[in-house]
Amino acid sequence: MNGELPKGWVWTSLGEIALKLRSGGTPLKKMNEYYENGTIPFVKIEDITSSHKFLYKAATYITKEGLDNSSSWIVPENSLLYSMYASYGMPIINKIEVATNQAIIAFIPPKGLIELDYIYYYLLSIRQSLKSKIRGTTQENLNAKIVSNIQIPLPPLAEQQRIVSKIEELFTNLDKGVESINSVKYKLKIYRQAILKYAMEGKLTEKWREKNKNKIESASILLEKIKEKSINKNLKLMPIDLSTLSEIPNNWEWVRLGTVMDMTSGKAFKKIEYSNGGLKLLQITNVSFGRIKWDNIEYLPFDYGLLNENLLLKAGDILMALNRPILNGELKIGMVKEKDLPSILYQRVGRFDLFYKEIKDYIYFYCHSPFFINKLKNSLQGVDQPFINKPRLLEITVPLPPLEEQNIIVERIEQLFSLADYIEETVNSKLEQSKTLRQSILKKAFEGKLVPQDPNDEPAEILLEKIKKQRLNKEKIVQEKLV
Repeated sequence: MNGELPKGWVWTSLGEIALKLRSGGTPLKKMNEYYENGTIPFVKIEDITSSHKFLYKAATYITKEGLDNSSSWIVPENSLLYSMYASYGMPIINKIEVATNQAIIAFIPPKGLIELDYIYYYLLSIRQSLKSKIRGTTQENLNAKIVSNIQIPLPPLAEQQRIVSKIEELFTNLDKGVESINSVKYKLKIYRQAILKYAMEGKLTEKWREKNKNKIESASILLEKIKEKSINKNLKLMPIDLSTLSEIPNNWEWVRLGTVMDMTSGKAFKKIEYSNGGLKLLQITNVSFGRIKWDNIEYLPFDYGLLNENLLLKAGDILMALNRPILNGELKIGMVKEKDLPSILYQRVGRFDLFYKEIKDYIYFYCHSPFFINKLKNSLQGVDQPFINKPRLLEITVPLPPLEEQNIIVERIEQLFSLADYIEETVNSKLEQSKTLRQSILKKAFEGKLVPQDPNDEPAEILLEKIKKQRLNKEKIVQEKLV
């Protein structure tokens, strides 16, 4: 790691350049007087991950009594907080006095000798390599010793300041580009929602319908075919009040989901039953926005499929998260593909069991539309963890077009979406390039290649001596106070 550095730079460690480097602690949670009416911001990992470069507030506050009865301490403003557990390796500069828990270590810089932003950007630059290094050991988190020993290329103070200035200039330009890209992504989201809205109102096929008005079989005939195959013949659904619904073409029908489908929820298999291979267990975490993802995979032995045949999944199955199904206006729903098999359904994931398979693609697109998402949102129960149950789901209304028109609708949505998908791939590629460019800027900065060196700058070796002297003076003052 200790590569060749420009003249005037030195390799040092975080511990060597800190006036103080110490983690915090947590007051006993059962003691209300440690938290109630607290005025001291108490920083935890989630406060760091939910902020950017600077921290101005905390979600939790503690009292002076809580502080005095724990290993937490007051970290002065303009220090650097560094996460050691969970989302470890995240730096942030606190702009207010805070206390922290034991998952965070605070770096107090020596006065006037270190550009704190330089340390911030350096720690940010090594985060991924640090995580890779930790994963290759038995160590699960960072600790004070590891953090103290982090090696840092230290330039003269004036050069630290020039480097920070250049990094921020370049990052500001990148941020403007990212802002434009995110604007495009937002517009694509609005575009897709508009297409789905027009489709479900019959406007996307208005000209086609007029041209083929004498050839189209009414949706009422399709509905009869669906009812013949229904397994919900005894299901009592509420009558539909057409006055509360939007207008649809004359040959369409308003129906409830329970008329065209049933819903199967998975089983709560126990962890002790999991295996190293076999059937993929499709859990709620595997259902994303418009796709099935396998970032985390658990397995069950193949013979569980024989015991739970009704829970085995097939290509084309529509799956929806039943807990927290909507996030930021988007629905956690996906369609199973061949590459997702063999897999079996876990609890709190709902499978749409359509009585008439030919309407599958139309129903899937309808579920992505603002109409369905709004109806689902109004049907959710619970506050902290909103969920949908089967009876409420099956009561949601659906505009049902004739089958031939459904096929045309699906075809046109796919055509229009393919254009949006192409544009989104392009902008996502630009975002990745932006991330790569940021890392490249940081890499050059800490190799001494981002700004020119000035031979008149005071060498970093002298800087280290000054830091050491300031730390010793501080320790001497502390010792004198204890006497």
